[in-house]
Amino acid sequence: PQISCVTVTNRSLNYIKNSIDCYIRQTYPHKNLIIVFQGPNNIYNSIQFYLHNLNRPDIELFNVSPKMSLGHLRNTGVDLAKGDIICQWDDDDYYHSERLTTQYDHLRIGSDHIASAYSSFLKYFKNFRELYWCDWSGESIASRRLLCGTVMFYKTAFYQFEMFYPQTGVNSSCSEDLEAIEKLGSLGVVEPISAGHQYIYVYHGLNTYNLNHHQLTLNIESGKKIMDVHELMHNKDLLCKTFRQLNIKDVVSVRSKEALAFSYSRQYEI
Repeated sequence: PQISCVTVTNRSLNYIKNSIDCYIRQTYPHKNLIIVFQGPNNIYNSIQFYLHNLNRPDIELFNVSPKMSLGHLRNTGVDLAKGDIICQWDDDDYYHSERLTTQYDHLRIGSDHIASAYSSFLKYFKNFRELYWCDWSGESIASRRLLCGTVMFYKTAFYQFEMFYPQTGVNSSCSEDLEAIEKLGSLGVVEPISAGHQYIYVYHGLNTYNLNHHQLTLNIESGKKIMDVHELMHNKDLLCKTFRQLNIKDVVSVRSKEALAFSYSRQYEI
């Protein structure tokens, strides 16, 4: 089936280039990218010019009303998508080239599977150049085991069960993806994905939520876990290979909650 990756953004070209590059690297063959843009015309024009030079008919850009909430933008992206399956594709995170293939494989293995999402992921604080491997699979509440912004789901189910993102109210511009994944979980299985190296969730200072909220993702109380130094060293080759594939240029300090495991740069690993 065709998978439509849906990005909503109001950011400059420099911010979203990375997510476009990650989409282009995906090994899954039958895909397209929908970019729903809300912002100044000069930024829209720069993105349009960049996409024109890429010459990728599978990438489409749409300019929408500045009055739409984030939830409304996400619903609009689903409406515009041509694919049988929708994958949320945030504008400021990093994605391994096997992300779409892995998520689709998890989605299709069960007849009661309505969606898939990552329960394990890398959390990167870009301003501090610190990276942690998070695992939420031990949470007691199903929706809290998942990073809600990583969701992939069937488009038919989205309409059949009216699983729309909230368009008005408090949750329409900050917790819209959590509400959507809770709706999905009430209707069928949202299959968790443990391949944490495939998704790098980035905090850069201009996110929807503030630093304090993002630091809470490192909370090791309840069922959340941060990989320790021994486990990180065991996965060092996998992580460095991922960083190289994603062309990460920063020096990255890969850490446990208590200590540094190792540092990575594009030139060398320490």
